[in-house]
Amino acid sequence: ASAETGQDAGPTTIAPTTSTGESVMTATAAIVVARHMKAWYDHELRHRYANPAVEALTGVPNDELLGRTNRELGNDEDFLVVWEAALGRVLATGRPGEAEYSLRVGNQTRWFHSRMVGHIEWRFSSPPISRRSGISFLSRCD
Repeated sequence: ASAETGQDAGPTTIAPTTSTGESVMTATAAIVVARHMKAWYDHELRHRYANPAVEALTGVPNDELLGRTNRELGNDEDFLVVWEAALGRVLATGRPGEAEYSLRVGNQTRWFHSRMVGHIEWRFSSPPISRRSGISFLSRCD
């Protein structure tokens, strides 16, 4: 309790800082968030949305990523073979899919496990039209 008011001021949290003054707690939270990448692709496999974790893990800014395919971004062929096949299966079948793969990020190789689901676009017309319009994925990094 406070000596002046007689009321409990509540818990106080002191965040440790780095030599540059950055909060260690903030850096730790960013690492936890960055372990889960989320993104949406359209039916041409172009990025339409990517959460901040995608940029944090890949180093590719959103403004360079959006509207481009992984192939246009220059990803390694070993990754593209796995990734494009997995995305293609989800688009072709409409069934959820999974993929495990590695990516070179900076000077290290990171392993990922991704789950994907297809999007269906409905048009209310006569007769109604639906088509597979894209894919969402969630990836967890090692």
